[in-house]
Amino acid sequence: MYDQHPKTPLGSDAVSLVDFWHAEYLGAAARVFEVKRKAKPGQFRCWRHASKHDAGAAAAIVEQMEQSGLEKVMLDGVRPVEAAIRYFRARLARMDYAAARAVGLPVGSGNVEATCKSLVSVRMKRPVRRVAGAGTTGARLETAPTTAASQARGLARRHNTRTTPMMW
Repeated sequence: MYDQHPKTPLGSDAVSLVDFWHAEYLGAAARVFEVKRKAKPGQFRCWRHASKHDAGAAAAIVEQMEQSGLEKVMLDGVRPVEAAIRYFRARLARMDYAAARAVGLPVGSGNVEATCKSLVSVRMKRPVRRVAGAGTTGARLETAPTTAASQARGLARRHNTRTTPMMW
């Protein structure tokens, strides 16, 4: 199995966590618990809250799932409880979210992903201007300059592509 966890230490204070978003495995497992009446509605919220705030909650949740006897229950063609147990068992050491939050570490990558999405959107969807070249029937498109140097180059390029002859 491909191991994504870094093998070399990044420093004495480095912390490696599984992104909290992967609590999604709990959502499907909780649905099985609710359908089979092993838990009240809202089980996913309870598990998610516990894993975020209580030390050792991930291990306790895995134990609860294992003791339920619901590993073989199929829902939408998959076995959600079995998948959740397998996923959490393999990553328990990196799922201590309560301890990470206690020292002020982020437990999810949402803020980083949102920043990346914003940067990509700005780069890929920059304003476009139309520039007509001398002797052309159509217009060519250029992205708007983003730095002072590229603005100067754009100005020089526009200045040199006049459509009317210069008067001497």
